[in-house]
Amino acid sequence: MKPFTVFLVRHGEAETQWGNDDDPGLSQNGIDQAQNLIKRFENDLLRKFTFISSPKKRAIMTATPLAKKYDKDLLINKNFVEIPSPNVSIDEKRAWLKNTMHLNIKSLDENVRDWRLNIIDAITNLNSDAIIFSHYMVMNVLKGFIDNSDKILNFHPGYTSVMILKIQNKRISITNIEENKNTIITL
Repeated sequence: MKPFTVFLVRHGEAETQWGNDDDPGLSQNGIDQAQNLIKRFENDLLRKFTFISSPKKRAIMTATPLAKKYDKDLLINKNFVEIPSPNVSIDEKRAWLKNTMHLNIKSLDENVRDWRLNIIDAITNLNSDAIIFSHYMVMNVLKGFIDNSDKILNFHPGYTSVMILKIQNKRISITNIEENKNTIITL
């Protein structure tokens, strides 16, 4: 089976910190970061790619300029949504994430373990080249899975960082990764 390429892109800078709003859009800086993706992918590389996004506004807003450039429909896929925290109040979200980020996978809440498995399943079952607009922790899940890490936090992708994956016969490998752009989640 032919290998597929997946560009996994973290969303641009959100207009509010994580935990202050369930679904913020992009800040002006984030909008500029999304526009700058056009320059990074200007050589028609994505012409045959499927465009996929998390259902969150900041991911969709990050994807929109590139989707328009390539005249692509944006497929919304809930498997690539940010880490779930359904029973955590807004006041407690940042503390919850700070704790969760450092847990062993086996110690995670069941809904977070299910979320992790859904991400891995969705990626391994792709059957075409794709660009996916998603979140910090989604990228961490995939890096951890590929590296056989028992942690959920494995690196620090910056806003609009790109991780390039190759998928062949349901096996994933990383061919390139951008990280540590000084945008560690502020908790």
